[in-house]
Amino acid sequence: MLAFLGALSGLSLGALLVASLAAGTSAGGVSAEALAKLPALTTLPTAFNRTELRAKVGETVALRLSNQDTQSHSFDIDEFTVHALLPYGATSLALFTPSTPGSYTFYCSIPGHREAGMVGTLIVEP
Repeated sequence: MLAFLGALSGLSLGALLVASLAAGTSAGGVSAEALAKLPALTTLPTAFNRTELRAKVGETVALRLSNQDTQSHSFDIDEFTVHALLPYGATSLALFTPSTPGSYTFYCSIPGHREAGMVGTLIVEP
């Protein structure tokens, strides 16, 4: 029963975010108020402010991506087809559902940024 309620909660959050995306407001349609309530990952010059993120298999991950640098960056996780462009000074949204437990690399795909240390690990737990 508890697993069912957790799944229902995740689906509800996903549905709310998708509904917000369709509304046509900031950050791909998510209101500034909704976006501000999400966990954040911030870009700094050639670094993310966190090098480890955690998630659970089957649960929707919604991250507020805040670029506080003066140049563009990206947030990429190849295994989950996450490729979010982060224009300088902007806030974006990454929304995905990990399907397999394990450790996955997230990084910035702008040439030279990953090599300069703009990389981290997403740990997906069963």
